[in-house]
Amino acid sequence: MALRNMRWLNVWGWMVLAVLLSSCQQSKPQRARNAIKRGQSYLDKREFPRAILEFRLAQRLEPQSADAYFHLGNGYLAAGQKAAAYVNFQKARQLDANHGGAKRAVAQILAASRNTKDLEEAVRLSESVLELDPKDKDTSNVLAIAKFKLGERGEAEELLSDLLAGGQAPITAVINASLMRLYQRDSKGALAILAKQEARFPQSIELALAMGRLATARGDRSLAEAEFQRATRIAPQDPRAWSGLGSFYAQTSQPEKALAAFETAGKIPNGEVAHVAAGYLWHIGRKDEAVSRLAALHQANLRDSQARARYAQVLHLSGKSEQADALWEQGYAMNPKDPVIMAGHAATLAGHGQYAEATSILQALIAAERRSVPGHSLLASIYQAQGKYEQARQQWDEVLQADRDNYRARMSLVQLQLAGGRVDAAAELLAKATRAQQQTLPWRMAHNQVLLLKNDLSAAAASLDETLKTFPNPEARLQMAQLHMRRREWAKARQQLELILDKPPFSPVAVQMMAEALNNEQNRLGLLLKLAELARRDPKSESISLLYAGWLAQLNRVEESRKELESLKARFPESTRIEIQLARVEFTQGNVKAARAYLLSAVKRQPDSEAAFLVLGDTELTLGNIAGAIAAYRKVIEINPDSADGLNNLASCLLTNRSQLDEALRLAQRAKELSPDDANTNDTLGWAYYQKGLYESAIPLLEQSVVNNNPVNRFHLSMALAKAGQRQRAQREFQVAFQAGPNLPEANEAKQLLGQAQLN
Repeated sequence: MALRNMRWLNVWGWMVLAVLLSSCQQSKPQRARNAIKRGQSYLDKREFPRAILEFRLAQRLEPQSADAYFHLGNGYLAAGQKAAAYVNFQKARQLDANHGGAKRAVAQILAASRNTKDLEEAVRLSESVLELDPKDKDTSNVLAIAKFKLGERGEAEELLSDLLAGGQAPITAVINASLMRLYQRDSKGALAILAKQEARFPQSIELALAMGRLATARGDRSLAEAEFQRATRIAPQDPRAWSGLGSFYAQTSQPEKALAAFETAGKIPNGEVAHVAAGYLWHIGRKDEAVSRLAALHQANLRDSQARARYAQVLHLSGKSEQADALWEQGYAMNPKDPVIMAGHAATLAGHGQYAEATSILQALIAAERRSVPGHSLLASIYQAQGKYEQARQQWDEVLQADRDNYRARMSLVQLQLAGGRVDAAAELLAKATRAQQQTLPWRMAHNQVLLLKNDLSAAAASLDETLKTFPNPEARLQMAQLHMRRREWAKARQQLELILDKPPFSPVAVQMMAEALNNEQNRLGLLLKLAELARRDPKSESISLLYAGWLAQLNRVEESRKELESLKARFPESTRIEIQLARVEFTQGNVKAARAYLLSAVKRQPDSEAAFLVLGDTELTLGNIAGAIAAYRKVIEINPDSADGLNNLASCLLTNRSQLDEALRLAQRAKELSPDDANTNDTLGWAYYQKGLYESAIPLLEQSVVNNNPVNRFHLSMALAKAGQRQRAQREFQVAFQAGPNLPEANEAKQLLGQAQLN
């Protein structure tokens, strides 16, 4: 018996050996083809990780095979890893420049972008594929998408119409044709396009889901529910079907049904949507369950960065920020090159003020993924927090380059442009926003602000009326008050402001505008009484009390202002703003050294106070300490590179010293950009041109600078005219300036020049 068993064992061993030998005799290309075949089978079953493993095997067996890279790209694309897919499709193109599938795939990825250059490249690639195969319907569909996004809507619709007319259009083309109708606000026509194709695609989950979403948007709940349920019958193991049904129930306020559908989706293997049910639990207020679910998903796969991110987010929202921070730190230690982990850990570091460390990580992230929206967005936020506004603008611009419809980036850029005085640039950004974005309150508020800054008061009035109908909020009322102030309609402005100042806490901007309106009405007593009342009603507001003290000083009630400020200092002992205001009071009273003492205390307490350094520069200048003034103004523009006053005053100091003329000119030019109509910036830039010997360039600027009859500016103009050979005008300007300021240093300089110049 033993010998017979051994004989059969030997036979079985030889059979196994023969199979192994046969396998070994297969060529590498054949083994690669078999791996691709197995990978495709896994892909059809939506088993993405196993498909990718097989495609990777094929790529290793045939490293010069364009097809191997193409299929690996398809695996990554199906798994939602677009960046990896794009790299492999491009590698396939490098190996075979005429690989139609790879070209089409790259075009498809680029057509999903909102970046103009990407869309133009998608068009170029699609057209090159169609030159070789004009009947390639999938590529025609990609071309239509790209052209539609580029604004070539007529051509896009014609392409899709041809595909639909032929009766052989791929399902994606049908859905895109429907979306184009929907974009044109023809929801009935969009639904008709989809319904017409139901007979052609009775088992298409994509068509059922598209019809369900469109019916939901149109308010046809019965049709929507039927289509989503049809999707679950067509593909009961496709998580998209159950997620779509769950979303419908969620939108129609059926939470139990929604949760059941999301739970079913989460239980499907390889569905990668288990977190959706947890997210919905959080949404409907079952937060403890949501946290528990997300914790379990994280523990199930500690290397899953998305699961870690979701868990960290709910921990942070639950007030458990320390645990969330620890999660990111642990994740970064495990995988410091994962983009999600890098962004999350950098955000944590930035939240704790560790900007240098966060910046280093984000720069590494951007180096690896040049168009990383999270990387650029976080870096922009860090730069803004540091006052590095130019760098912040550059980063937000990078976000828009990668995602031109990114709302946060667009609105952040708008505010930065407005803060820098670039109103036209802000207007251009607002004009390029999507229709949906243009319906939001922040967009409307920014648009109103642009119109007000451009002094287009008729358009501003119409826009503000519309805004207040849709969003009757204090911010819009404040803008309406600004409009009335521009029109010198003081009573109407006060009417709007009273609606805002109905109860504390009060807006300091609204309080200041109320004071200005009363001042323009010559009601000085009413002004002070109103501010005293508002300060009394809002005793916790340092700002309101400071405004009251400031107006007391402005109306020459200096001792009352000083007493109010000293009382405030006792209430808010750590306030630098109060010290700055006290310094201003002392400065106007000629107590320059006392003012300087307050300012030195303020900058010691708050070394990033732009206002304190600005007044300190003025104080040092008055004391004759030019070097100290220069140091203070340099600190101002270090804190805020877009400070027009800081730039102008520093340039003026450098010109006074007759030193560093090139730097002075550059600073003055930037100040002029930021404050183009200011007399002081015009004088400084004109005087810089004068110092450089550019007299003809100096004269127009200096002419603009004398609008307020400032004798210093007029002396500068007279000297520029003298140097340019305009004798009579130079003498006239000198006489007017000399009557206003005969003892100014500039008077002697101008007198000597006019006496010595060889004038025509």
